[in-house]
Amino acid sequence: MLIDTGSDISIAGEDVARKMGWTIHHHHTKEVSVTNNETMASLGATLVVLSVAGHGVESEILIAPELDGLILGIDWLRSQGTIWWDFDQRRNSADATGLSYRKKPNHRIGPA
Repeated sequence: MLIDTGSDISIAGEDVARKMGWTIHHHHTKEVSVTNNETMASLGATLVVLSVAGHGVESEILIAPELDGLILGIDWLRSQGTIWWDFDQRRNSADATGLSYRKKPNHRIGPA
């Protein structure tokens, strides 16, 4: 999983959707722009509840066959309310919900 503040949308690979048992529905977005000015096809979208530390938020996730993993974009971050990040202590918190969690010291998010 990657949290990407530069991504307007949240998107997952088709393999993630299949493993999670998500139903892929028709969506008006047929392709998305990626960082290298190319496009990536979208198969559709799923509407799921993503939970962090017991706090669930209904989230629309686009599904792309060419993507590996899950990218949570700014749309998902905004749905969390106010969030503060403490990178030194590897912590963050969503003040509006009282959500807070701590990453393991050697935990890495995203691809190598």
